[in-house]
Amino acid sequence: MKILMLTPYLPFPLFSGGQIRSYNIVKELSKKHEITLFSVIREEKEKASLNELSKFCQVKTFFRGKAFTPSHILSAGFSTYPFILAVYDIPELKRSIEEELSKKTYDIIHVETFYLMHNIPKHTIPLVLFEQNIEYDVYRRIAQYFEPSFLRPLLLFDVLKMKKWEEDFWNRVNALVVMSEPEKKMVTRDAFVCGNGVDSTFYKPLARKKDLRILFLGNFKWFQNVDAARFIITEIWPHIQDKLSGAKLFIVGKNIPGN
Repeated sequence: MKILMLTPYLPFPLFSGGQIRSYNIVKELSKKHEITLFSVIREEKEKASLNELSKFCQVKTFFRGKAFTPSHILSAGFSTYPFILAVYDIPELKRSIEEELSKKTYDIIHVETFYLMHNIPKHTIPLVLFEQNIEYDVYRRIAQYFEPSFLRPLLLFDVLKMKKWEEDFWNRVNALVVMSEPEKKMVTRDAFVCGNGVDSTFYKPLARKKDLRILFLGNFKWFQNVDAARFIITEIWPHIQDKLSGAKLFIVGKNIPGN
């Protein structure tokens, strides 16, 4: 098959869970299929990763720039778009997708994350949306605890717009893929579950040590990873220490708060 794949970031280097997932999807699909990858970048230096990705697919990048700009804020404030759709409203990407579909025949369009969907023109090609998160639910939790608190109503209003658009895009695609069974129960249509895997040829069990060591690995740029780490530290870890006094917890990753 010929696949046009859209991602909101370059799937390399492997700094985040989303990048690891997308990279391995591209790598494995490329063994049997021809892939053209359209990816959004924030800085020109990211193009240094193109050599690695070109082993598996043809790649074209589109510059997004910083998220928190006056134009994005105003666009979200005075339109039906939530902030994340305003950030990823990229005219060059829209034009390039339209041109690509007019000159080349594809069997499927694969989209990672709903907030790229509004860049796709009308077409008749089967469309598959992979949701790495139920995004409105993630942002709802961010808004509930956001400081300063007086901004929370504005953020929650943006979440309502996000929910409307996300659910609308779910119903426009031919197939919807989510990460887990709990997320499948949250969506408003039938969906497939495709969870993350592990490269068992690279990650092999080591000899068992006497003390228990637990590793939490993630990119702490994302709220959900920070929230999960805090929950482990405050709610789970004290119970483990009570029963296993020699246990050690390692929290490793980029952008750890306080570092």
